[in-house]
Amino acid sequence: MYVINNLVFILEECSSIKGKGLEGEFVYAWDGAELMLLPVSSQEYKDSVAYKDACQNKVTKKDMKEGCCYLNKDGDEVMYLGRLPYWSQHPEYNEKTYYIQAGFTKIISKLGDEPSPAFPEEFEKYKKSKFALISNSKSLGS
Repeated sequence: MYVINNLVFILEECSSIKGKGLEGEFVYAWDGAELMLLPVSSQEYKDSVAYKDACQNKVTKKDMKEGCCYLNKDGDEVMYLGRLPYWSQHPEYNEKTYYIQAGFTKIISKLGDEPSPAFPEEFEKYKKSKFALISNSKSLGS
């Protein structure tokens, strides 16, 4: 079934000439555990190349700015709240509410130089969450 889906995708993206075959340039690519033929003219190929190029960028500690948004290797947009103390022994810690990382190896690009307008609200939400070890008297920016 997967081969048929791949063929249908190729025919949607490329021309086929009777007796000559498919026109265009192709690469082999993995879609999960399945090997497929991918036209280099397809948006999927262009997105994959752009993602690969972005993954080669390095975002360092000095590039991180509180309130700014970043793209991680999973394709998620995340906001950097800062270097904050947190409670890591909570049984429900594995919720995808906050990402706690020892470094910035999963961050592939900065999405803007200005802090998000949502930063103050998100910071307050973090302070009131079960993960925070921040005194509720600590104000933003202090």
